[in-house]
Amino acid sequence: MGKSKDLATGASYVDTAGDTMTGNLGIGVAPSTSPLHVVGSSSGGFLGGGIRINDTNNSSDFFIGGGGTGSLQIASAAGATRMVIDGSGRVTMPYQPHIFGTVGNTGGTGSSGAGICNRMHVSTSGGGMTFSNSRITVPVAGVYMVSWQTLTHSSGSGRYDTKILVNGTTVSNGLNNASDSSSDYRMRTHIFAKDLAANDYIQFNHTHPYASGAAYDDWATASVFLLG
Repeated sequence: MGKSKDLATGASYVDTAGDTMTGNLGIGVAPSTSPLHVVGSSSGGFLGGGIRINDTNNSSDFFIGGGGTGSLQIASAAGATRMVIDGSGRVTMPYQPHIFGTVGNTGGTGSSGAGICNRMHVSTSGGGMTFSNSRITVPVAGVYMVSWQTLTHSSGSGRYDTKILVNGTTVSNGLNNASDSSSDYRMRTHIFAKDLAANDYIQFNHTHPYASGAAYDDWATASVFLLG
């Protein structure tokens, strides 16, 4: 039996029993305009020896295989790796939105911004997570893990609370009921997971914060991470 042919052009298709194909396999109207390509070679940020699937506009990318690892990779339009599932099923997320660093006020009082921490020394960040104008803003919708440990410096008796706000509304409170001593340090920790929408913002509030400097301070650290 002969090869199948394109009835409009007369071009022969690949004989799967014996022919060797080079170049791209286009699935669609024509290889130059098809919405899908399957490429059996390395390209962009991908490893070789696997199958790459992408649209002709390069707006999405998937890669299966590579270096004999049997991995699944997802990349940006420019070919930069954004997510990998390796041959053992382990998921790595190099572009997962996250931020970690020191959160506090410029000085040691809560007067600036009514106690809202107005600065952050960012130690690590990625995936579009940012801090500006006292706010950590999340780039995409999802469930986020939020944590904050901080040291309150109470002078004399009184109540000095900590709190975390989302879009200006308190979602987590911490109480520091100081003793009558002239100087009273207390640690407060907040940890929770919350469903957030894209561009929601998180703020940290001290009624009377520990006066940490502009550099990294392990007494007052905060982190936000997209769980999924």
